[in-house]
Amino acid sequence: MDIDEIYEKIASSIEKIKVGKDKEPINAEDVFLPLSIFYRYDIPIERYFLEEQLGIDGNIINQLIGLQEILVTEEIGKHKMLSLHHSSIAELFFEAYQKFPDFGRKIKRNILNGKDKKDLGYYLFHLYLTSTNPRNSIDIGFSLGRDWEDEKDGKTILKELIKSDKIQELIKEEIENEKDIGRMGTYIFIIAFVSKEVALKFVISIDINVLSSKINKDWNILKVGKCVSGIAEASKEVAEKVVNNIDISVLSSKIKKEENINRVG
Repeated sequence: MDIDEIYEKIASSIEKIKVGKDKEPINAEDVFLPLSIFYRYDIPIERYFLEEQLGIDGNIINQLIGLQEILVTEEIGKHKMLSLHHSSIAELFFEAYQKFPDFGRKIKRNILNGKDKKDLGYYLFHLYLTSTNPRNSIDIGFSLGRDWEDEKDGKTILKELIKSDKIQELIKEEIENEKDIGRMGTYIFIIAFVSKEVALKFVISIDINVLSSKINKDWNILKVGKCVSGIAEASKEVAEKVVNNIDISVLSSKIKKEENINRVG
């Protein structure tokens, strides 16, 4: 099949999804658009965000879950998350929405709110990050910046997102609260790859004594390496201050006990 035929088939199939005794079509396109924008990067989306922020009818979501058109996961202490079956399917769905202006017109209008339709993905991510748990800022940053060779526009979206002062505040707060030093360092590395200027803002605000204490207490030297190298990507000067503040005898003890030479490296 020609690729445009596939997009036509996708749009037609979504518009014709029917449920109930009378088999009336449901407005499934409202649900599939935000899911496809996120799940291109394997990012599930919080159900309550779709209902409370985008105004999507919860009954439609329930019906699509019942038809197994979308997947729902739930963990203790977390909101219910929705996703599609695969990121490649999400990519095809998203492209179908791009090809047909009237396909999902209502939900596009809700997301854009008069803004440039070319930046649909950016505006949805921005709305999501600024209206849900701040913890999402790091998780989404990892997903968008995970594969720099990917042809998708994840790195472009991340680059635009971190220009926002509000997003920067969220990221800074989460970096400061992050207990996993390896995860923190990796995220700083990702941000530095997109924008050295923004990453520098984050690392110069780090409390060196607090971070050094965390490093001294963590026995995973791979995480120690990720932490310091991530900071060095943003600022060698700050990384040097961190290294000079580490208890070298404690670090040496960790190295001596580590059997994996790659971790030592």
